[in-house]
Amino acid sequence: MKLVMTLLVRDEEELLPLNLEHHLALGVDHFVITDNRSADATPEILADYSRRGLVTMLHELDDDFNQWRWVTRMARMAADCAADWILHCDADEFWCAESSLTAALHSVPADYGAAIVPRFNFPPTSEEMEPFYDRLIVRETQSTNSVGRPLPGKCCHRASQSVQIAQGNHDLQSDDLVVLPGSPPIEILHFPMRTFAQFERRIVTGGRAYVRNHEVPFDVGATWRRLYLLQQQGRLRDYWDGQVLTPARRAEGLAHGALQVDTRVRDSVQAAGRSASPIRT
Repeated sequence: MKLVMTLLVRDEEELLPLNLEHHLALGVDHFVITDNRSADATPEILADYSRRGLVTMLHELDDDFNQWRWVTRMARMAADCAADWILHCDADEFWCAESSLTAALHSVPADYGAAIVPRFNFPPTSEEMEPFYDRLIVRETQSTNSVGRPLPGKCCHRASQSVQIAQGNHDLQSDDLVVLPGSPPIEILHFPMRTFAQFERRIVTGGRAYVRNHEVPFDVGATWRRLYLLQQQGRLRDYWDGQVLTPARRAEGLAHGALQVDTRVRDSVQAAGRSASPIRT
């Protein structure tokens, strides 16, 4: 079984090597990656993996976050790469399975051609000096987004030239793919809030892009739009502070089952000998 993963990235030098090495270790064979106007070392990192035959690179110069178009293009390119399954990921997401992603997707009955994989957020900590994978080892048991709705999962599917990926990679449309009820034995560990500076940069970049996007409906990207509004109002730090996992919140959450310790990303980095050490931001 050949697994191909897509990523849409922008200024992800901190995460990209860790993300690629993590997924290679779990059975991903190749990546189709679109770089959207990165100004850091992201293009050089991608070029290195491309020279090794592991990445097919695309460059997208538009600045309106038309994610559904760009990821759909990658999905169809991945199908041309003879992929059996295509997984749609962001740089701050780490897909995890008990033994390998290959084995987990082998368990999907042949009648089903797509699946939605659940995600779980890791709340930020007040300490920001150590690498995120050493600090962020407690995750939510059930996550919500910034507007209080259940955190949507991410889609994966068998190769198809008719597939269209929804904005956010949360869903898909296809003439020939039936979505699995429930989910395969895979979880996505999500690290969107690693430091406040990183988080604010992300919200400003994404929020401005959504303002420029006149194609997707206004209710699409609600999380980005709300957080960008808070940033424009000078209230994003207050939102961050409300998410920080204080010792009291951690103890209460662990005691009541709302939080759980999860060291799989830290363990993945350690298993790789930290050969893909992130660049500090």
